[in-house]
Amino acid sequence: MLNRRGPILWMIAAGLVVVAVLAYIPHHIRARSAISNAVALVSETKLQEQAAPLETNPRPAFDAAAWYVAHEEAPETHGVLIETLDSSRTLASLNADVTFNPASLVKLSTSLVALKKLGRDFRFQTRVFVDGTIDSKGTLEGRLYVNGNDPTFGDAAANLIAKELDARGVKRLSEVVVSPGFNFNFSNSAEESATRLVKVVKLGNPKTVVADESAGRLLTVIKSNPLSDVLLYMNARSSNYMADKIGALIGGAEGVRRFLIDELKLS
Repeated sequence: MLNRRGPILWMIAAGLVVVAVLAYIPHHIRARSAISNAVALVSETKLQEQAAPLETNPRPAFDAAAWYVAHEEAPETHGVLIETLDSSRTLASLNADVTFNPASLVKLSTSLVALKKLGRDFRFQTRVFVDGTIDSKGTLEGRLYVNGNDPTFGDAAANLIAKELDARGVKRLSEVVVSPGFNFNFSNSAEESATRLVKVVKLGNPKTVVADESAGRLLTVIKSNPLSDVLLYMNARSSNYMADKIGALIGGAEGVRRFLIDELKLS
């Protein structure tokens, strides 16, 4: 007896194969299209890399020229170059190859070295000695020695000396000797500083001498504000006078230069 179901089964099987092939064709086309697009993108990227090499130091994001214009300053009168410490990235640049006077920005280097070498709590000290006797009228028959190089020394410190002398019965001074590095109210002259000192103390009209010596007993030690405060004043007022005095304590210009090269590794 013939199997009449055979042809039907074959037809169903053939139909399933056809359906499967038709279902696969769209996925195959999309896959090939995606592969083709990827290959094209890679090829285009390679062509771009060959045409334009990578920029090793991209343009700084901060527009220094625009900043000066916004602050009503002429960009051409300013020079700016800010880099990372290893020079791998430029943060801001304006007229970087033009020579300018670095002006007060150098004080930042002086401040850094002073903080590193002296410490933020460092204080200048002025030592005051009394050598002699006090007569019945309150005159110091002898010398008052003032030794120090505090760049902030001025009227307030002089009044402290006067107060200490008055507490010991001194009404007049015969002679005042100041050290060669002594300065008063931002004067670089020790002689002029000594004259200013006796005027503020107001203890007669003593003779003034500049000498690197001291004798007698210690009257008082006058300390300046902490170095951190002194540097804040120096930078806020852009005081060349204080920068020179503080710089002298840390080796002068050469001392600052060597620190920047040896410690910070700046060329």
